[in-house]
Amino acid sequence: MLYLAASQLKEAENSAHTQSSSNIRIAADLVRSNIEATFAKLYLLEKSLLPSLHTENEQHDFDILAKNILKRSSYFSDIIHFKPRTQVYSSSKNQPLTNNVIESIQWRPIQSLTGDFFVSSVYQKPNQRWVFSVKRSNLPLDEEVWIEFDLLHTTQGLRDLKTLNKGYVFVVDKSTEKLLFHPDPARIGSQSISYNAGIKSLLDSGLTSGKYEYYYQGNFKVSVFDAENDLNWVFIAGTDRREILSSSYQFTIAGILIASMLLLWLVFNYLTHQLNSSLMVLNQVNDLASFKHQLKSIFDKFTHHCGVQFCLYDQKSQNFSTLDYHGNKTIIHSDGSLAASFQPNTLTYQGRQYTDSLAKKLRIHQRHYCIPLYSKEQLIAVIYVSSYFPISSSILRLVRSYTEVSLANLLLNHQLKSIDVMTQLENKAFFHNTLEHYKNTPDTFLARLSIDNFEYINRHYGEQVGDTAIISTADTIRDHFPKPKGISLARLSGNEFGILFHANNHEDAKYQLDQCRVALSDKTIGKPLDSLPLGASIGYTKIVESHACSLDHAEHAKKQARLLGRNRVEVYVSTQEIAS
Repeated sequence: MLYLAASQLKEAENSAHTQSSSNIRIAADLVRSNIEATFAKLYLLEKSLLPSLHTENEQHDFDILAKNILKRSSYFSDIIHFKPRTQVYSSSKNQPLTNNVIESIQWRPIQSLTGDFFVSSVYQKPNQRWVFSVKRSNLPLDEEVWIEFDLLHTTQGLRDLKTLNKGYVFVVDKSTEKLLFHPDPARIGSQSISYNAGIKSLLDSGLTSGKYEYYYQGNFKVSVFDAENDLNWVFIAGTDRREILSSSYQFTIAGILIASMLLLWLVFNYLTHQLNSSLMVLNQVNDLASFKHQLKSIFDKFTHHCGVQFCLYDQKSQNFSTLDYHGNKTIIHSDGSLAASFQPNTLTYQGRQYTDSLAKKLRIHQRHYCIPLYSKEQLIAVIYVSSYFPISSSILRLVRSYTEVSLANLLLNHQLKSIDVMTQLENKAFFHNTLEHYKNTPDTFLARLSIDNFEYINRHYGEQVGDTAIISTADTIRDHFPKPKGISLARLSGNEFGILFHANNHEDAKYQLDQCRVALSDKTIGKPLDSLPLGASIGYTKIVESHACSLDHAEHAKKQARLLGRNRVEVYVSTQEIAS
């Protein structure tokens, strides 16, 4: 369509040029025919002034003949009897000219015709009409007959000569630079703007015809000029550039519409690509805190909203939990019936009056989207997106699909690679990797904790009670060493746990571990007849460059705690420190 518009524009330009050139030829022929029509009348008028016939009666016949000619043609303004020697100017309509005007008139021979015919420059009559004259100067007498053309009436014959629909044709007197013919009669006799805007300089450079563009009254004009005539006139024809452009507007509009649709398609595909790229990052994160941050970043980038809340759901405990900036979980609601009310592959946009119990806990009081996330028909999380205005359902569905898969994979991988299934703490391998990463970090300590008398509990009370003791110990450690204070909390073996944490100094580290030990001692686990108290032996050390040495030091301190009576906290002391 753009090619057709360009082709149509080129065709319109060629058509405008062709029409302008044709109009110039027609205008020149029309003017010349009007001028040539005066030749016979000049002969008749001159005949009445021959010496053999020059009496008072013959002068009277000249006046009658002149008046009859003027009556029959509106093109003629006046017929003049002029005597060059005495500068006597006799007007048939009694409209005399001043000597200054007579002297300013320039005559130019019409060379293409036989006979001494001349055409004058444009001049103004006392009645404010602009005229030019035609004469023949080979009279035997010292007398001349002028036939004056009224430019106002002569112009009307050129009004219908238009280039395209709104074009124009006008003629400029080259000697005076004034308009001889113009579609607007008020402009006749005034200076030509387009002629002085550049056509004059082209003529002065030697060109007699050609094209020219100029700017006039807020429009660009496209014109053709031709000065190849013996009248010393310049014929100009043209039109507005805007009219040429309008001839291809239907193709241009169609092209713009197609280009706009293409642009929209490109923008849509670009945004879709960006969205898919952002969603793919969800598959690359290694922890829940980063997952939540990336998910919120996606909503910030591709939707308008007032807030995003992300809640994890534990199928076993039926608890809904939020995540803080460091990835710590906080249980905010427990409701199995609410989880059962959600449906897979759904998203709902609901108002304040339909807010569910979890949304109320999250203090969501405006219109919002509820997006449950599922893995194998089991609810794993819920996303709440607050928004006063609807969001594209396509975007939300795409985000939901990617998020479900990414979160399910993250939870599964996290569970397989780093989580102990029973305690939901980190496993031994993950703990060792974290310890290696934090070696030589200031104010970082390592503790090893073992449940006291665990073999006895397992042997006398059964493995179920032993499992309960392990889970209770893990919960106590998790409560007392949240992130970021607790760097890594892990189950290292059956009844042994590892704690990597921050502390200001040895005393602060011992205080934190004692607080955990006391809390664990306050807990009891049930058995058939009475309750069984828990105790733990804890050894700790400041980490060193070798994580294996750090583990050995903490193990040595833990053994010291056992030897000193169990249920206590001991710090590793090197041989150098003992010697000192």
